Amino acid sequence: RLGIVSYGVYLWHWPIYVWLSPARVGEAGWRLLILRVGVTVVVATISYWCVERPVRRRNYSPRWVWTAVPVGIAVSVAALVVATSGYVALAAQEPDPIPDPISAVPTDEIRPQRILVVGNSIGYFLAKDGFAQGSSPKDPIVLNRGYIGCRLFREGTEAFGDNGPIAIEGPACIDTGWNEAVKSWQPDLVLRVMSSATDQRIKLEGHFVDACEEPYRRLAERTLRDEAKVLSASGAPVVYVTAATPSYPFLSEQSFLADKCLNDVVRLVASSAPHAMLADLQRFMCEHELQGCRVDLGDVVLRPDLVHYQGEGARIAMKWILAHYGDT
Repeated sequence: RLGIVSYGVYLWHWPIYVWLSPARVGEAGWRLLILRVGVTVVVATISYWCVERPVRRRNYSPRWVWTAVPVGIAVSVAALVVATSGYVALAAQEPDPIPDPISAVPTDEIRPQRILVVGNSIGYFLAKDGFAQGSSPKDPIVLNRGYIGCRLFREGTEAFGDNGPIAIEGPACIDTGWNEAVKSWQPDLVLRVMSSATDQRIKLEGHFVDACEEPYRRLAERTLRDEAKVLSASGAPVVYVTAATPSYPFLSEQSFLADKCLNDVVRLVASSAPHAMLADLQRFMCEHELQGCRVDLGDVVLRPDLVHYQGEGARIAMKWILAHYGDT
């Protein structure tokens, strides 16, 4: 059964997906996806039978321990090194510096639209790859203030992990320089890109709750309304872009349900907060909210790592956002 190797799939999919890049294997689109999923399942199955199952059943000898542990460490380190060779770590990416708004405008009579993009890594990569820069004087000027690793709430700095409570690192997204960017740059349009809630439970009001429980929903609504006030301070409309659930294999229904609950709050705020609008990217990406989201469009893989819009996939997503924000 596929369910028994789900942890191994979660553990191994990222290094395998990075390692099996289009440049390395000479494939793209659905062929590359099938290869990546197939290799991930095979490796996860081997991991289950050789490591997980003996450990869970305590069915191992001292000789097995002395052999398996160093081999496992060596394989993991080798996989990490090979998979990430030439890869720039997410944490090393920085938001764009805020340019002088006067110097950002060309000297001719055409004033291009200034678009501010905020969010966590989803927003960062969507802004980084989503625009064709410089091909026309009418192309927008984009300030990418996506901050990799930022979180939705100032509160809720503790989550419940597999082995108990764990700390949630990173600043709240609203505390990553939004005020300064809006005040200094005076954008014409702000895109607030949301990210998946997953099935993570965070500690609020003394209890661990998920995105469908009332304390989480109340805090999410209050946070998003506070964000709208900050981001619309220059009078620009703020477009809330809903979150599409990652396309990981074997995600639980709870993960889809959590994203639906968070996106419902986003839709509520976008329909009622001053200057707020909605771009319902989730409904473009996921035809059914409680089932899998699309992986590709034609021959283009929209999210190569199943999470972030990158390359041509980011340009397709951004084109859709700019064409459909405000639709009801």
